Amino acid sequence: MIKKITKGYHFEIRHFIILFFAIVCFQILLTVIHNTSTRSLLMKTMDLYRRDFVERVADLTTTSLELLLEQAYYNPPVTYEEERKLIRRFNIVLSQRYLQRNIREICIVLEKNNKLYFVSDGDQLYKFYFSNNLNEQSFGIINRSAMRMYQDIKDILKNREIIVSFVGKNNNVTVGVPFVPWGEFSGMVYLRVVPDMRNIQKLISTSYDEAGAAFTAIILFGLLGMFFVSSYAFRERDMALKQLYKEREEQIKAEVERRKEQLFTKKIYHAHHKAEKIMGFIDEDLRIMDGKNLDKVRTRIQKYAKFISRVIYNMKTFEPPVHVIRGEFFQTNVNEVIKFLVDNIFKRVHRISKRYKFELCLDNNFPVLDVNEYVLWEILEPLIQNKIDHNTGSGIIVRISTKVEKNGSGKIIIEDNGAKFPESLLDFNDDGVQKIFEDEVTTKKSRGHSGYGCYISYENCKRCGWNIKAINNQEWVQFIIEVPLDTMEGKRYEV
Repeated sequence: MIKKITKGYHFEIRHFIILFFAIVCFQILLTVIHNTSTRSLLMKTMDLYRRDFVERVADLTTTSLELLLEQAYYNPPVTYEEERKLIRRFNIVLSQRYLQRNIREICIVLEKNNKLYFVSDGDQLYKFYFSNNLNEQSFGIINRSAMRMYQDIKDILKNREIIVSFVGKNNNVTVGVPFVPWGEFSGMVYLRVVPDMRNIQKLISTSYDEAGAAFTAIILFGLLGMFFVSSYAFRERDMALKQLYKEREEQIKAEVERRKEQLFTKKIYHAHHKAEKIMGFIDEDLRIMDGKNLDKVRTRIQKYAKFISRVIYNMKTFEPPVHVIRGEFFQTNVNEVIKFLVDNIFKRVHRISKRYKFELCLDNNFPVLDVNEYVLWEILEPLIQNKIDHNTGSGIIVRISTKVEKNGSGKIIIEDNGAKFPESLLDFNDDGVQKIFEDEVTTKKSRGHSGYGCYISYENCKRCGWNIKAINNQEWVQFIIEVPLDTMEGKRYEV
């Protein structure tokens, strides 16, 4: 077919050389035009992006300050500590020029009684809005650039409430944002930013140059027919890889489904085991309830019922949201939870066992934690049960302690004087987790559905932001839960 088409034409080597140079010259011209237009577009885009970037930073800064002031207005600080906390929040927003090298200046121009005040830190902002006596000496020095800009655009800011920005020399961008806490115009947030776009420009220009060179190479290789020579081999390889990937995908899907089914089975078994035990306690409480113990038994039944609800919720939720685990609205007394578990779960048996006994060493200064009480219950209950199930001898002491360390951290320690953990379970896996906290690891002889309690404790500790570890001491076998108290602001209580 090709022979018939080309039979009437006479091609010589000079024809191919002329064609080759014509294509090369055309490609060079196309590359020059493309680069010129690209650089022009890039410069215009960078100007727009530079101004938009600065305005976004300024708007975010202003919004953050307005929200902090509105929150403080409706919940004014009462104590000195609350006052310092509010000032620290102001300082975090106003210290961006130290955190971002592109921000050179930031200040707030506030107007009151026809006087301008230049605020550059949290103390000054707090005094302006929450102090009756405004001493001009306590405010920052006058920022001439901010003052001139405020005087020029004050009417625009006040009447139209829009962000005004100017691009100056050396890529300097100054921006003024109307400051309107509580919906009342108070002044302007002033920022001077020098966005550094050189790396972006260099990267984009380099990318376009590389793309142009690659485009030229593809055309030349296309003329030589290399694409058609190699495409056949690539097609065979792609077909083999496609088949391999398909088989691997099916294997992964099957493994995921198997793991999901296995985990769901464990969740059902665990929920049934816990609910069955607690329901027995509820049934017994209902039988013994009378007018004398009504309040006590009712409180206990409520806790049992909420724990059952929590267990069922965990059964159907693989990754619960953070707000149902921890938050400021949770105020959990750790010592009281421990005492309740020991007295109303582990000591509530048909006949008191002489095989083990409990000791409580609870620190009265341990603070209230902002975690869900029943999440803490789910952490502690399996660990205490572990101490009972994995010791077959007698004279076992299960000691539970809480204490506050000198460095400001808290510890919850669950320990016993029985059999040691196997050393192999104290080793760490590839993810940095001790093997005793894996979901299929147990020291029981009969595995069944074992090996899930410590896993649940570890997962809940991780969701709370705590650290848990298992160690063998010379005398005691310990689970240690480390609670970072320095980030908490819960009040302390007395037991």
